[in-house]
Amino acid sequence: MVQHRLKQFLRIASSVGITSGIVVVCQSYSHFNATTTALAMVLAILLIATRWGFGEAILASIAGGLGFDYFFLPPRGIGIEEPQYWVAQITFLATAIIGSRLSTNAKRRAAEAHLRREEVERLNNLQRLIYGDHPVLTNLHRIPELIEEAFAFGGVACYFGGVEELHRCGPRASLIPADLARRVASTREVFVDKDRGLRLVPMTHGKSGGSLGVHGSVSSVTLLHTVANLVVAELERARTLKEAQEAEAARRSEALKSVVLDALAHDLKTPLTAIKAAVTCLLTQELNPNRELLSVINEETDLLNQLVGETIDIARIEAGSIQLEKDRYDIKALIDAALEEMEQVLASRPIQVQSQVDLPQVEFDFSLVKQVLKQLLDNAVKYSPAGSPVTISCESSSDSIVVHVVDTGAGIPEKQQEQIFERFYRGKSGGEVPGTGMGLAIAKRIVEAHNGRIWVSSRPGMGSVFHFSLPSGQEVALSAAKQF
Repeated sequence: MVQHRLKQFLRIASSVGITSGIVVVCQSYSHFNATTTALAMVLAILLIATRWGFGEAILASIAGGLGFDYFFLPPRGIGIEEPQYWVAQITFLATAIIGSRLSTNAKRRAAEAHLRREEVERLNNLQRLIYGDHPVLTNLHRIPELIEEAFAFGGVACYFGGVEELHRCGPRASLIPADLARRVASTREVFVDKDRGLRLVPMTHGKSGGSLGVHGSVSSVTLLHTVANLVVAELERARTLKEAQEAEAARRSEALKSVVLDALAHDLKTPLTAIKAAVTCLLTQELNPNRELLSVINEETDLLNQLVGETIDIARIEAGSIQLEKDRYDIKALIDAALEEMEQVLASRPIQVQSQVDLPQVEFDFSLVKQVLKQLLDNAVKYSPAGSPVTISCESSSDSIVVHVVDTGAGIPEKQQEQIFERFYRGKSGGEVPGTGMGLAIAKRIVEAHNGRIWVSSRPGMGSVFHFSLPSGQEVALSAAKQF
């Protein structure tokens, strides 16, 4: 307070000193006449009014007018009864008043422009905060927090009528009554109480009503309306996006059901027809069972069991109901277990197993990862010539252990190498090989659930290499022999 008064006193003294100094300087030199002095005085008063304001300019104009009258208006001395004095004094006063008014208006406009620019920046920041806070519909309590973060009000309260929830944030948010927020939402009328520092506006553009209230300094109610409209717009955008996603999910679900039914209708019909024919033939042979027919029944029953199992697996994966039962295992034990279970399928194939020495143990679900390896081995058998070798190798690098399954089949075109891991997708030769096209999709989901990766490298006519990695604290780096 004392410092402010001292600055004000110095400005007043300086203003009076400037105009008095102009009079003294101009009086000391004979080539300065009354007109030159008056012009210099007007310029000085205008600058004082612009720089320091109305009071300083008025005192400067009075002091300058008295000095100008004393030294330059005849007769020499103070003559306030002379018309010339009043003309000069009114001119100086008018300059002070007009200059200070223009300066004040310019400063006010500059301050308002700066405030509006700052408000726009805060609104943009709020929009970015809300847009990045997903999912906003399930995080309604975050909205007052984001408004408080963007504008630094004393307290913020948001009432959402659709869910009848009131969320607050800020040290003085509790001073915003809940019943008042509900009343503003229902009546859709603005509430302002400057004495208590309360301002509440309705949020009226959504499917359900609501209100926004703040406690503290607010530049205008219009700002609150803008903030409320922004919140409503973001909520409506999120709601529309959610509805669109739900509609798309429903559409895909229906499409998936159709594809599953088509696939099952086709793939189940073939083994059922074969089983029916074999059983009919056996029944006509009375007590002389045909081992070949029994073999057909056994194989087709296995195929049916596989189809049903894969359908159940993909349904569980899509529903997110698979639970990993992880432990630390040796990758060589995994390979041995998969080969043992597929002994009959691989009976006519030369199998080569190549492994680095002293591979570290890896944490994974043994049963599920074994299913992945069996699927890759089954594909290698199905899509490569009879009697051709299948090679399994594994290696370790900086943060993964990578398993490779190498076949000598026809290979996979580059355009299909990503598609083969999609549900129900089958390559050009897929129609010649029994299956549903779900095996690799299941394998991909299992590997990704372990934070691993599965991919294929292949060249048409040169066979394929399927790879999958499991994290072990090392970075994946394939040797040149394992890539095409």
